[in-house]
Amino acid sequence: EPGRAYRNLRSLASADPTGAFLRLAVLATDFLKDRPDPDMALNNWERFLSALREAGGAEAAGEHFRGLAAQPRRLDILLAVFAGSQFLSDALIRSPAIFDWATQPEHLHRVRPRSEMLAGVRGLEAGSRETWLDELRRARRREYVRLGIRDICLGAPIQEIMRELSMLAEALLQGAWEREAAEAGLPPEGLSILAFGKLGGEELNY
Repeated sequence: EPGRAYRNLRSLASADPTGAFLRLAVLATDFLKDRPDPDMALNNWERFLSALREAGGAEAAGEHFRGLAAQPRRLDILLAVFAGSQFLSDALIRSPAIFDWATQPEHLHRVRPRSEMLAGVRGLEAGSRETWLDELRRARRREYVRLGIRDICLGAPIQEIMRELSMLAEALLQGAWEREAAEAGLPPEGLSILAFGKLGGEELNY
């Protein structure tokens, strides 16, 4: 859809006071020509940038473009997600800061063990119930995006992806279980979670 693509590119360019987007636009066309849905990618990139500007202003947009220009591989990864999964795109648009965390090499190029995921859940801000639940959901989206990149862009074995998704589910459930027990004044063994279906089989999907 050339008209829609043109509008998205103009919108992206208008948010860049540094001129870095001009170089990125050329790279983006090279990256997108082999992607399944280039129009969806541009539309999601424009939505992502709007969310980024709303959260951090014009400087956040400029920093985004400068960062991608300095590391073009991250642009390829971003567009691959935007072209390949609306589910993961929506997660990024809702929490744009996730992208920087998810693409750090120490997070991206290895399997994160369940103990590490659980430690992250236990370290969430211990505010009100709703604040904590929002943080828990953000942690889940962050891991989903990281795993989606490993899946879509790095070609990680599907067995690894399913195992990490299963470990994530277990860590989230244990973190919520521990908080509920503490709020109720019960020892952890005073509550139980009954799980049916695939949980425990290490073969969960998104």
